[in-house]
Amino acid sequence: MEAFNEEHGAVLGQQDGVTLPLEYGDFAAETDLIRTGLGVLDHTMGGVLLVRGGDAGQFLNGLTTNNVKKLGEGRLIPDLMCSNRGRVMHVIDIARLKGDQYLVLTAQGDTGKLAGHLEGYHIREAVEFGLVPLVRIDLLGPTAPGDLGALGLEQAPFGRFQGETVLQFDNPLGGIPRKTTLLPPGAVSAWVKILLETTPGAGPVGYHALEEARIAAGIPRFGADFDADTLPAESGLTNRLSFDKGCYVGQEVNARLHWRGGVNRRLMGLELPAAEADAAEAVPGAGLFLGGQEAGRITSVSRLVQEDHRHAIAWIKPKILGEATQVSLQPDSQPVLRVRPLACDTGSAAG
Repeated sequence: MEAFNEEHGAVLGQQDGVTLPLEYGDFAAETDLIRTGLGVLDHTMGGVLLVRGGDAGQFLNGLTTNNVKKLGEGRLIPDLMCSNRGRVMHVIDIARLKGDQYLVLTAQGDTGKLAGHLEGYHIREAVEFGLVPLVRIDLLGPTAPGDLGALGLEQAPFGRFQGETVLQFDNPLGGIPRKTTLLPPGAVSAWVKILLETTPGAGPVGYHALEEARIAAGIPRFGADFDADTLPAESGLTNRLSFDKGCYVGQEVNARLHWRGGVNRRLMGLELPAAEADAAEAVPGAGLFLGGQEAGRITSVSRLVQEDHRHAIAWIKPKILGEATQVSLQPDSQPVLRVRPLACDTGSAAG
């Protein structure tokens, strides 16, 4: 993708220690592509692990929070790996290929650590795993092709392009349609070129537009909104939890929280009215207040005002929030910032 990014005027920069296309010259236009058209994202900030063998499904099911054994061929689910204490260690997606073959999609800089995590639990199971040299391209937006056939290829998820296998999975980003595509490195530039030429309203988008989209969609990010000392129930990632799959690493803690009690803090979405959006306090790390008490703090804030407000993600203390739906940036200010459940928090009431 280096030649492609250069041709399209990519502004490169460091994110989590890796050089990425941050923007392509017009951040606002790229954000609008994701909302109304099709944003094509070079998602090389992650890695791909292949896990295969007769025990692969059972092996992954015992290490992850979602139900891998129910995953059909050609499907993808959001998932987590937790410590024995139930804390989030790895935020992953798992896709099932054919039979006992699975792909684990990792976050930036996490592939080696995750492989080591798997190796630590591998004893006698009929399973093997290793890094797969595939490049991830995400298609974000309402005009994302329904399948690979839209590009003259075979039906997704197992298509062909220039004699190479192309994989594509439905992987929505909250309420934003997303197709995650995995290609051999040598086919990426040509495939993206054809995609842009044949899809009206499509264009390249950078990492900054992805951040804007995920904050607006209500999707927290590991390293920005939460860390390895966070429980899944705190982070709002309940769409990555199964409560009927049986035992897995960290299951006891997560099940106890789900069935017997809540948490002292919880990540939630936040809407900042336009009048408050440019306040000096509306930044990550800023405190939130209700009735003179600190009710939480902001972790991520969008850059653009949309529909008269900016979006944010914040830690909220449920005991202080109670039945209220608004907080403020100052202890003595009128609460006007609307609090809502995150899109990925299916355990909360719809927002």
